Amino acid sequence: MPLAGPETCWTSQQGLPQFVQLAFPATTSPQTLSITFQGGFVGTECHLQVPDEAGKWTTAQTVYPEDVNRAQEFELDPAKFHEISALKIVMVASSDFFGRITIYNIELR
Repeated sequence: MPLAGPETCWTSQQGLPQFVQLAFPATTSPQTLSITFQGGFVGTECHLQVPDEAGKWTTAQTVYPEDVNRAQEFELDPAKFHEISALKIVMVASSDFFGRITIYNIELR
């Protein structure tokens, strides 16, 4: 997710679930997901979804970020993230009582 700098972020409204959807100009096979949340506003259970052949979103992997204010890396299953065209990160739980989430950076490598 291209952000202008460390002072730029994506912030959700309150309520769950929340999601961020990324579309790629060409298929990609990422090996890791790096995501930086604001501590106190962390998506603590994230379903990583990819579209199937029919375009329906399916959960390929679930990750559980810690409630911290630093980049967190998650290894991705190469069989499930092979030549994907898009990724949806669905946050079904939050460290914030009201379900708000703040993301500073997302990187796929």
